[in-house]
Amino acid sequence: MDNQLCGAKTRSGTTCRKIKMNNGRCYMHGGASTGPKDKTKHRQSMKGNKNSLKTGEYETIWFDTLTMEDVRQYELTPTTALEQLDHEIKLTDIRERRMMKRIKDSEPLKSKQKVDRIIKLEDGITRVQAIKSRLIDQKMRLHEISETKDDNNSLDQLVSIIEQARNRYSNN
Repeated sequence: MDNQLCGAKTRSGTTCRKIKMNNGRCYMHGGASTGPKDKTKHRQSMKGNKNSLKTGEYETIWFDTLTMEDVRQYELTPTTALEQLDHEIKLTDIRERRMMKRIKDSEPLKSKQKVDRIIKLEDGITRVQAIKSRLIDQKMRLHEISETKDDNNSLDQLVSIIEQARNRYSNN
């Protein structure tokens, strides 16, 4: 039985009584790798890592990770306030589409895992769609303001619309 135990010295000074792995130690005393110690190598190994990605609702979207399809949707990046809202709506649409793809990709999972994953994804999609709806609402209000005002300062208009939206949604 002793030859199946780790045998490493513990903090209390006794020998470890956990079962050893193929490398002769337990998972606590030299089992699994913690990855590269060099920060540049670690950064390189983590590039594109999506292991902690659950729904994609809060996914950071970097340009170098966009697919060609995403790039085509992104190419017309705006500069005015109205175009910026359009841009945010497009990014939200990309996020929503990616989440829908994750639902489709969960087909090979076991039934309980599949149901749990789909429920989480659908909850995330609902929240993303609510954000998209708010963005569209802000766009409509900005469009109404720009029609009534002769002032061409779009950034000030956007700031006022966002402030109104925050006040409206914080009261709910």
